[in-house]
Amino acid sequence: MRKEGTNFFFKSCSNSHIDVVVNGESTSTPWRATSFYGQPEAEKRFISWQFLEVLKEQCMMPWVVFGDFNEILHPDEKNWWVGQRCKTNGGFHGMFEQM
Repeated sequence: MRKEGTNFFFKSCSNSHIDVVVNGESTSTPWRATSFYGQPEAEKRFISWQFLEVLKEQCMMPWVVFGDFNEILHPDEKNWWVGQRCKTNGGFHGMFEQM
């Protein structure tokens, strides 16, 4: 869906992201939107967090990142984990806090 008067400028893409700059007539400040898919394999997720850090350094405008990170911030986000140990990667928490 595209709002009339809004322009999208393609920045980059890969098998795990699409990165665009959004500029609308109603706002003078362009902003960045990144659709992201995190590594599904837990032992490789650090690659995803490193990649987000690289994307972050490319541009200093307001930025929204959305998608499936294949990670959770808090164990209570998953109902089926009741009684099981939460195995989250500390790298995601650190990356999330730095953004």
